[in-house]
Amino acid sequence: IPYMEIVGDKIVAQVGGTFPNKKGEMKGSKNSGILVIDKNSGKFLNDFKKDSKKIKMTTPFHIEDNLVYFGTSKSFRCYDTNALDYKFAVDLGKLDKIDSPKGVVKQGEVICLTMTQSTKAFDLMTGEEKWSQTFKAPGQSRFMKFALVAVSAMAAANAQATANRTGRTQRYTSLMPKLGIRFTAAAASGSYNYTLTNKDGKPTVVGVSLKTGEADRDAQLEDKKADYIIDEIGGFLINTKKKKEIQVFDLKSE
Repeated sequence: IPYMEIVGDKIVAQVGGTFPNKKGEMKGSKNSGILVIDKNSGKFLNDFKKDSKKIKMTTPFHIEDNLVYFGTSKSFRCYDTNALDYKFAVDLGKLDKIDSPKGVVKQGEVICLTMTQSTKAFDLMTGEEKWSQTFKAPGQSRFMKFALVAVSAMAAANAQATANRTGRTQRYTSLMPKLGIRFTAAAASGSYNYTLTNKDGKPTVVGVSLKTGEADRDAQLEDKKADYIIDEIGGFLINTKKKKEIQVFDLKSE
């Protein structure tokens, strides 16, 4: 159980998900989904086993009141803990093999789904897509082997920030110790989602604003095979150029 939160008279828990193995590759658990428990009796309120066979969670959940938002390998979903059923489930359509949801961030009146190659915004209540940006991944790079999604330091930090901002101190996450794990090929830093793509024949990290949907930041790397890390917390990209030089890009710069 990576995440758990008390919501009114219920305990909402995320069971399973997608996590990095010892090699840094992301692997999904056999079963994953949302479990709702009566806080007083400990009774399971929803049919978790039945639902977990249908979905494969790839993001930590995000809770707004009684609504739980999360991404799966094929969809973006909102679960109503009062109705004990899905409010909506949006099919993400045909995705590139490595384009997978990795985080959920609320921005004003929309809820954003950050992915390895795409960034999407949806209406909080209906799931209607408001805007979308997708960038094709480079054909060859370490990124193709290590498409790190779902669990990132920013995802865990965002969950804790939400708890602090809303006064929800009754939140538990077993992922907080992973705040030191900063290697990820695409990461939400602040209000941006950063994605690796090709631009003018060179690997380029593009930043998409979660507030506007505009791709208005980028950092171009000179090596054809990018070897870099993103500091999700600080918003910096650190690249090794030809294994001899270290380059630092401030991704927050306009």
